[in-house]
Amino acid sequence: MRVSVSNVAQLQQRIKLARSNLERNNLCHHPLYIDHYYREIEKEQKLDQILAEENPLDCVYAYWIVDGKRITPAIITNYGAYSGFLEDLRDEFGAYEYEIMIRRGRIMFFRHRVSFAKPLNFIPQKDIRAEITRLRNKKRQRS
Repeated sequence: MRVSVSNVAQLQQRIKLARSNLERNNLCHHPLYIDHYYREIEKEQKLDQILAEENPLDCVYAYWIVDGKRITPAIITNYGAYSGFLEDLRDEFGAYEYEIMIRRGRIMFFRHRVSFAKPLNFIPQKDIRAEITRLRNKKRQRS
């Protein structure tokens, strides 16, 4: 088979077009996805750093997240920051998704959503769903 210069140019154009289509259709390699991924990693590192500082001015709040929405009231309020906070949160309330808010003095200093993978055989110390139902019923009775 004889390869001419025009065939090589056509093959190069086809390869370039195939690569651009692959990049456009594959979200994992999309630059915006990668930026979001690295921002999340940086926020998790910052959360670990803030908790490790154990600043006495820091107050931690934790909200339960259901279907992407924050459930109020907070399950943890005005709690001092310490390095084992996330592990204790997971052990006490279960492996769910939480929004962690840290207030330093009067300023809302940091906010981040944390998800824990749920092990197959895990029973939390507190069943958060029962607590949420109780709080919702209490709120309805006030109305």
